[in-house]
Amino acid sequence: MPPSEHLYHATVSWKEKKKGVIAFHDEQTPPIEVAVAPEFFGHRHIASPEELFVASVASCHMAYFLGVAEKMRVKFEEYTCQATGILSPAGMDYVFTSIDLDIVIAISEERHRHKTERALALAHEGCFVAHSIRPEVRMHATINVKDT
Repeated sequence: MPPSEHLYHATVSWKEKKKGVIAFHDEQTPPIEVAVAPEFFGHRHIASPEELFVASVASCHMAYFLGVAEKMRVKFEEYTCQATGILSPAGMDYVFTSIDLDIVIAISEERHRHKTERALALAHEGCFVAHSIRPEVRMHATINVKDT
């Protein structure tokens, strides 16, 4: 039997000027203030839909890695992902053409490298947000051995 569908809800409400707020179904989840990006005559210092789009891919990839790492008993000390999305002109509008995930993982011992690399590869193959969008998502990973 195939897995059942999962529903996710978000309510976006306009507040003023070019700003709004995203509220989530779980009222304990804090709302996120959003605005039109400054490049499109919006606001600075407020998350834009473009940033949230890129962050969504990066956070899904991390979540998938965490799940795989737990199952594989991968031992790591740190995980950081710097995600960069390229929004390019496409006719009269724009489209994301790629998203790069520059991931740095710290491990305590060299012997954990292979399992960490495998967990990253499985996360990249399985990240369903990345596979649900049009632009290519590229992953670049660095695994560092931490001094103990």
